[in-house]
Amino acid sequence: MSSRSTRPGPKVPPKTAAKPGTRTPRTPTATTAKTPTAATTRTTTTTTTTAKTPTKKETMKKAEDPKVEETKASLEKAQEARQELKKNVNDLKGELESMQAEYEERLKQTEREGKEQNDQRIARAREEINQTLERSRENNWAAMQDRYRESAQKVDHQKNDILRMNKIFRDVSRCLGTNWRSVYEVLTLSWPPQVTDMHLAKIEAQRPFMQAYKALMSWKELAGDKFDIMTLVDALRQCNLHELAAATQETMHTEGDSLISLGNVGSGIASGVERQTSFDGEGGAQNGGQRASAQSGGSDMEGPLGNKRLLQLSRLVGGSYADLGRELMVPKEELEEVLQNEGMTYQGAFKILWGWRDRNEDSMHQDNVEVLKTALTKTGRQELIEQIGL
Repeated sequence: MSSRSTRPGPKVPPKTAAKPGTRTPRTPTATTAKTPTAATTRTTTTTTTTAKTPTKKETMKKAEDPKVEETKASLEKAQEARQELKKNVNDLKGELESMQAEYEERLKQTEREGKEQNDQRIARAREEINQTLERSRENNWAAMQDRYRESAQKVDHQKNDILRMNKIFRDVSRCLGTNWRSVYEVLTLSWPPQVTDMHLAKIEAQRPFMQAYKALMSWKELAGDKFDIMTLVDALRQCNLHELAAATQETMHTEGDSLISLGNVGSGIASGVERQTSFDGEGGAQNGGQRASAQSGGSDMEGPLGNKRLLQLSRLVGGSYADLGRELMVPKEELEEVLQNEGMTYQGAFKILWGWRDRNEDSMHQDNVEVLKTALTKTGRQELIEQIGL
């Protein structure tokens, strides 16, 4: 069944069948009468209503006009608020940018100030370090100077001790000559006989004019740290060599250049011993002193091979004196003994040169000078010849 509903129209009378040959008169129909339909009626009504009374839409529109105005006002206010907000946002952005710029400027200023402060702190630290280093250098320099002075004084004392000992040993050995055994026995009483006999055999193996000096050196080696010249002075007194003992004691108090100048045998120990009692009753010590004085030619300071020149040469040669000693024909035992006792020092060189000169005093000075020049040349030290004025 169709869902569409139909409105009932005007009733139309049923058609009757016409008889053949007859004409059916026309009957007016509802359509002809043009009865107004519902649609026409509705249209007319609507038209009449529109013309006479306001429509619902118009009525609603009039009712809504105050709200529209209110809404428009609200929108305008909202628009104004939006504009104000936008303006405030722009102002805030400007303030933020200004604050950011101010912050960056302060940050840069802080960095500059911090850098300046750091530079100042670094400068102060450097200054303090420099001052500390300067004080340390000054203190170290002062300490070095003190150590140098102490070392220089120690070296001077050692030099004086060596020169003094060499002077005493040389002059005493010259005065004793070959009569040295009694003094040696007194000096070595505290050691066992087997020790002294061994050293005595080494001494007697030397040439006669070297035995007295070797005896004194042997006693020094045995004494070690207990070595004291006063022991020699006492031994000389026990052997009735009082004048030689006094001259030896006087030499002990000599210092510096005066000690070197006492190389003059004529003004030293040998000349101070006018007459010594020999150990065998024959005046051997006196003869030894006279022989030494005669052989020396009167002075070890004067001439081309004086003590001062030998000391100057010793300082230049330094510890490299072993080859020079061999060229000068220094006995091997003596060279080894000096190396053992003095080491590679200029004091050892002085001992070697002094011993060589002492052994060759019977030769002419010029001959000894030529021998020394030849030895220096062979050892590659010929430049020292001009430096010491040979």
